[in-house]
Amino acid sequence: MNKAKSNPFVLIIKLEKEKIKNFKRRIKKEFRLSQNRSIEVLIKKLNPILKGWANYYRSSYHSQEVFQSIGHYVYQRWWIWARKKHRRRSKHWIYSKYVFKTPKRSWRIGASEKMFLFDMTLAKQIKVKNLKNNVNPYLDEEYYTSRSFIRNADRFRKAIYKLHNFKCVECGQALYGEEDIHLHHVIPRKDGGQYTLEKIVPVHAICHESITYAKNE
Repeated sequence: MNKAKSNPFVLIIKLEKEKIKNFKRRIKKEFRLSQNRSIEVLIKKLNPILKGWANYYRSSYHSQEVFQSIGHYVYQRWWIWARKKHRRRSKHWIYSKYVFKTPKRSWRIGASEKMFLFDMTLAKQIKVKNLKNNVNPYLDEEYYTSRSFIRNADRFRKAIYKLHNFKCVECGQALYGEEDIHLHHVIPRKDGGQYTLEKIVPVHAICHESITYAKNE
């Protein structure tokens, strides 16, 4: 059962159809303006627009489906752009010039093996974790601070922080705050230490210095 239908108090932030249409019009316009330009110029012009839009709406409801739709639309506009630009060339020639294989995908549109048009279908939706019930932002400051702290960390760091209950293994104090956080290798990398969850612990920057100093004594 859909939670939104069963609970009228669930807030859903959904992309408006008109905004999606307007964005597609903008994509179409950029391709038209770049008809006589190189693929490098087109990518430099279009990638910031695509990435910015995806980052802004990635926490919206059903944004993954929207990204898929826009990704296919970008491909269609690129194909029209390429066919008009190379009217006397065959489809095979166009694909061999602009389509490249990558480790993650069987093909990507680009200018070279290092410069690709942003693929909107690869953009991921962010599922925002619900707030705990009866949490007061003025009284439970630590809870909100930890949420912000986790959100700004990358996936690997998040896993390490959670594994150690968001505390420095050296001093036992909370990680979030103004102090920088370091990832300490239990076994030094020069001695064969691995970059895995079990072999790395979170520590404050100053605590990391004390650990390093103690080992060097």
